[in-house]
Amino acid sequence: MREVILDTNFLMLPWEFGVDIFSEIERLMDEPYELILSSRAMKELEIIEMRMDVSKRGAKLGRAMLTHKLKEGKIRIIENDEKVDDWIVNFAKKHHAYVCTNDGGIRRRLRAEKVKIIALRGKSHLSIV
Repeated sequence: MREVILDTNFLMLPWEFGVDIFSEIERLMDEPYELILSSRAMKELEIIEMRMDVSKRGAKLGRAMLTHKLKEGKIRIIENDEKVDDWIVNFAKKHHAYVCTNDGGIRRRLRAEKVKIIALRGKSHLSIV
């Protein structure tokens, strides 16, 4: 089963662009997969949700969607102590996982490692890059 890692910023796309990330991932994957999230990414969402800026709403929606998917058993959270970006790159390399992110810095690092990336395209849909 292929592992698909969710980055923090990716979980805020539904609020920012109205994209159903879970349906889009399902559409893109042509093999069985499991959604993975770093425990530190979940904490990042909680921190963003406490801010007093616009990103608060995206984080709140992201956490609500995660909570729902966790109750359904559709996401596995992996406990770790690494910085989220470092953990994503290391885990993806080791497990040949796909990574869902729109973060330019992580995308450059993942491309250098030849990791498959799922990202927003045209502000309306996801694609594998």
